[in-house]
Amino acid sequence: VYTRLVPIAEEYDVKLAIHPSDTPNPDTPLGSLGFHRVIDAFPSKNVGYLYCIGTRAEAGGTPLVLDEINNYGRKGRIFTVHFRNVRGSLATACGFEETLLDDGDMNMFRILLELHKVGFDGCLNPDHIPHIEGDSGNASLGLAYSIGYIKAFLAALAV
Repeated sequence: VYTRLVPIAEEYDVKLAIHPSDTPNPDTPLGSLGFHRVIDAFPSKNVGYLYCIGTRAEAGGTPLVLDEINNYGRKGRIFTVHFRNVRGSLATACGFEETLLDDGDMNMFRILLELHKVGFDGCLNPDHIPHIEGDSGNASLGLAYSIGYIKAFLAALAV
């Protein structure tokens, strides 16, 4: 499919962003090596990632996330970011739990600093937001909390 899509994306300057398999099991097409092979198979500047921090942390924790952000971010291949935190990983604990931004294993400000360092200027999208006490069925308080948290990080980054 990408063989046909990439020339069209290049012609119209459209970005094709690939999300990793969630959950990142090695036997899924974009769960492990498949996720990394996309850039090699399609070296176009129009092909990149909707980089899901939580999903990639599930695959290998903070070191993996920082390495991938540095690698793909320097190449301008991270178009959008799903900004979420998790506790545990498949690689270290054989499982994980999705958490609020301030409650997982990762220091999310450190992640944001790495994104800033590589020149990322795309959208930070809160993702897989856990319900918090008092939430209605649509996690509106959790979403507000996450957006406020991201806005505070961006304000701290601008200082």
